[in-house]
Amino acid sequence: MLAAMSRYKRSHPNVTDEELRAKYPRDLPQAPRKKTLRQQEKESAARKRRQRERRPDKSTPKIPSRGTSLATVTNAAEGSAQRPQKRHRPSDSDSESRENMAEGVTPGPSKWREEGTRPTPRLEVFEYRIEGTPEVTLEGGDLSSDGEDMTVEPPKTPPAWRELTTISVRDKETQTSETEQVTLRRRTDLGIGALGVLPDALTVEWTTLSGPHARVVLPYIPNAGKNTVCQVSDMVSRHAREDPILLDSNDHVVFLRPPFPDDATLIETIIDHLAHNRGIKLEGFQKPEIVESLTCDYMSKRWNVHPKRRVDVHDGGVVNKRCLHPRSEIFQWQFIEGLSDPKRSDKVLDIPMSQWGGPPLFGLINDECDAWNNTSQEYSWPTGMSREQWSDMNWGAEHHAAVYTEHHHDGQGKNTVIVAEQGCKLWTAYSPVRPYTRREVQEYYNGTLELYANEPSSSEEDVEGEGPQRLDYAVGYTLLMLPGDCYFQPAGAIHAVYTPEASFTRGSSFWSLSTMHQVEPARLYDATYGNLAMNTDRNPVQVYKALVCMMLNLPTNPERRYRKRSLASFLLMILDPKAYVPTHRRAYGADVQGEAHYEVMFLAEHRKRLARTITEIKDCQWSALARTNATKVAQFLGWSSIDAIREFLNEGDALGDPGEMVSIEGVLNRITKLKRFH
Repeated sequence: MLAAMSRYKRSHPNVTDEELRAKYPRDLPQAPRKKTLRQQEKESAARKRRQRERRPDKSTPKIPSRGTSLATVTNAAEGSAQRPQKRHRPSDSDSESRENMAEGVTPGPSKWREEGTRPTPRLEVFEYRIEGTPEVTLEGGDLSSDGEDMTVEPPKTPPAWRELTTISVRDKETQTSETEQVTLRRRTDLGIGALGVLPDALTVEWTTLSGPHARVVLPYIPNAGKNTVCQVSDMVSRHAREDPILLDSNDHVVFLRPPFPDDATLIETIIDHLAHNRGIKLEGFQKPEIVESLTCDYMSKRWNVHPKRRVDVHDGGVVNKRCLHPRSEIFQWQFIEGLSDPKRSDKVLDIPMSQWGGPPLFGLINDECDAWNNTSQEYSWPTGMSREQWSDMNWGAEHHAAVYTEHHHDGQGKNTVIVAEQGCKLWTAYSPVRPYTRREVQEYYNGTLELYANEPSSSEEDVEGEGPQRLDYAVGYTLLMLPGDCYFQPAGAIHAVYTPEASFTRGSSFWSLSTMHQVEPARLYDATYGNLAMNTDRNPVQVYKALVCMMLNLPTNPERRYRKRSLASFLLMILDPKAYVPTHRRAYGADVQGEAHYEVMFLAEHRKRLARTITEIKDCQWSALARTNATKVAQFLGWSSIDAIREFLNEGDALGDPGEMVSIEGVLNRITKLKRFH
């Protein structure tokens, strides 16, 4: 009848099931009913029970699973009458699962229901060797029900950067005294015999305060019997004489060592020191993962910096030839290959990282990032954060051995946290020798950088032995940064960095509303001297947009108290943005490379771009509202005009005095109510 039904369906393609049932009432097959979960579990349990009954017991001890206790394995080996927990075996249909697990190590469904838990799937088989039990022999063993031999592979070898022994002050803390612990970190040979350093490279004795002096390798790239980087080598030698390595706290740099305080206290301590223009070094703050050398595998698996990623390289060999444009673009694997080449002197700066540059705890200090997060719901920002702003908060830096970065300060006067991951660095930080007023900050920067105050285009190599001397304006101390160390640098602080060994460093540049009294004079200085004073330029429009965002974020936390001088500097940058627009020529890509006939064209292009930038800042999104709110806060604090704010800031220590704590809760609450009313 089924054949007849099929023929009828072919001859009548539009026939329905009801018509077929009427014509063939007993022969139409009914669709099988889906079994419930309980029925499936019962059938599975019955099938496995039948398999256990048919399969004879084996006397060979089984490989214990990760969940098997030591007592159970020992009793089984000794032939104890106590039987282990009842187990079930996988079914024949689960061949793939059976090949990846040992026999009889997983509780059955009934046990799951009693305990209310399900077993964790095992991905690999590991051979456990327990003392006091007979060795398990797998040769010729039949661990599968279908008679096939199962090959047990040894555990996979972890990556090389996981195998190597790590060094951590926190680990040593329980084994050594505090004095011995500090001694372990005082290295005296830096860069000697390192990868990418020639055996005949010269060395210098670097002065150390209250400790043995360090022997440091100097930059050395030979060519025809001469050192092509002799000028850089002389600069490093000068640092070794004038800027000693600091091992303990003083008036300018504070050292914190384990045990560290709780998170809230630590953050409050860091902000207070930064506000008073003091650097903070957290020695051995995190446990490092030290590798023998930087490799593509380590950078890719650990930090997502892949071999075929394009990076901007600063070539130390061409700095003297093209001091304003020493960059070139290469692949990451090409930079790694150059680590062993003594003739390479490259560094990669500002690699945007996948994670925040500093330890996650310190993200709470970043008021700029906090403002972007808190205002994204209420205020629309179509463009969002730029690539430059993202790399500011999450940057990585790679250096070949014997690479030097001349003294400078970071753009836009941002605070910086540096986290040493691999290698070592000699970080020279400069601090004022005396308090400077806001009018004198420009003199301090020029003196520390050894520039002529009246000629922003000149540098120390233009006039030999003339001009201001650095020691008359600033005092420098060198910090030895080893893996696991963190350093918080004050806003706008001038510094120089020497890398005697190949290194990888992470970091983050950020703004804090507690250090704006340092940011404001640094940005004012960069508007004219930024082409010589800072390492990178930032889009002025994006910079002002970030300040606007921070101003709009103030009403979200009206209870917060602010330091008066720092708050006044912040309001001044909101109300008078034109004063901080860079006017130097490099900011708009109009350098003069010696071609006199291009001078007129370059100047015209420079003026055009400068005017366009000022217009874009004036018309910046939400800038009008930010200036309105800033005016209300200034009036609440007793400043009726921009000039009144400047007069207030011109008095006192511009960099080291953040001012008294003030509350602006009243005016912020009025701003919030007015916004809701409208």
